[in-house]
Amino acid sequence: MSYSDLYAADLRGSILVILDAADCETSLGVLRASLARATPHDPPMNRLGTEVSWLAQRGLVDQRKIDGVVEGVHIAERGRDVARGRERVGGVAPPESDG
Repeated sequence: MSYSDLYAADLRGSILVILDAADCETSLGVLRASLARATPHDPPMNRLGTEVSWLAQRGLVDQRKIDGVVEGVHIAERGRDVARGRERVGGVAPPESDG
């Protein structure tokens, strides 16, 4: 697996963990700020939108779009399972264990 693949998987996993903790619809701007505070990730908005769309295509998040632009994102039940380590999805890093 390349560094780029590892980075993308870690970013996707981090997105799910942040959305799971938020437990409400979150704008991409707030999501990006939360990622920058809680993780080593501070992706450009374009990259963040790409990864959120990738997660949505796999049923891990739900997006609210207006005129084709993502205005909000919310974790789906399957995404919550992945964020909590109950399920694994290729391309998404599992959460770090606390023990």
